[in-house]
Amino acid sequence: MISNKDTETIHSFLFGELSAEEEAFFKLRLKNDSAFKKEYENQKTLQTIIRKLNRKKIINKTLAKISAYKKEKEYNPFAPYKIYEDAIRKNMRLRSGVVKSANNKKFQIQIISPEDEYNVTDETLTFRLKGSLDVDLSLVITNNKDEELFEQTIPPGVTEFDINLNDFKYSKPGRYYWKMKPKNRKEQKKYDLIIRVFFINKEV
Repeated sequence: MISNKDTETIHSFLFGELSAEEEAFFKLRLKNDSAFKKEYENQKTLQTIIRKLNRKKIINKTLAKISAYKKEKEYNPFAPYKIYEDAIRKNMRLRSGVVKSANNKKFQIQIISPEDEYNVTDETLTFRLKGSLDVDLSLVITNNKDEELFEQTIPPGVTEFDINLNDFKYSKPGRYYWKMKPKNRKEQKKYDLIIRVFFINKEV
């Protein structure tokens, strides 16, 4: 019967940790003990499989890094995100900067600033609103890969606030989008969405 100590000895042999005397005794036992030899073959096969799996993992990680590097090299941070650009182009209400109630036009907000395609050259993006809603608004900032980078709640009555670009990750030069809508999902159906483009350190 193979003991835990026998298994440990087999592992030591496979990893080259036995002394010359221990290795000689190990090989002699392989010739004379069929059960020990069978366990050795099993452990050897298992080690081979593990090595192949580890090698495959290393290869896959390397390929993933190469792929990510290529995408990063090919990626243009100022390229437009088609879905948002089409929405802005097709629905002029989005460019008007007005969030209006479908049932009551008295409740509306107009975006005074930032203007569409505003280029931020410092660390601050300032919002100025005209009018107010009686619901919380959600401001979301995404990059041109539609990755959400920042979200902030705007309480009713707030007409001016600043966004520090250092507060959201990946605030590198490039094309970004901000979207403003009611925070409550039920309220979102009553109001139009505002979506605009802004740039960070765009070269003129």
